[in-house]
Amino acid sequence: MSTERFITFYQTFDRVIKNIKRIAMPVMQSYGLRSVHTTVVLTLRNYPEGLTVTELARECFIDKALSSRIIKELLSSGYIVANPDFAEKSYNKKFILTANSRKILAELNCRIAEFVSEAGKNISTEELMGFYRVLAELDTNIDLIFKSQS
Repeated sequence: MSTERFITFYQTFDRVIKNIKRIAMPVMQSYGLRSVHTTVVLTLRNYPEGLTVTELARECFIDKALSSRIIKELLSSGYIVANPDFAEKSYNKKFILTANSRKILAELNCRIAEFVSEAGKNISTEELMGFYRVLAELDTNIDLIFKSQS
């Protein structure tokens, strides 16, 4: 029974993640960006002081090499810059969003709002709040399992 629940959970979330990426894809592609860029831009939005390559890798659940490549791509495209307050040493550089990336975020926010509204129809606010509370608890518990195994 628990194996079947896990498989259902896995397949459902895999499908949800793919669909979430499809929501952002038209906006990102219009700027020549991919879904991993979406993850980085959305993550950096939550850190106005910026993140280092290592911090970004941890927050986005990607490896450091990929984080470094994405940073280089976003730097060369003008979507991020090194935060001048933290740029003393190259390995400590924190990267922040530029006005160009804020334009992307504004378009993403509009598109996301449309989808969230439509996807949540016929679901009460209480049900959604409960869902997100349970989802956060599952995430915390799964994270603790992996931390205890390290």
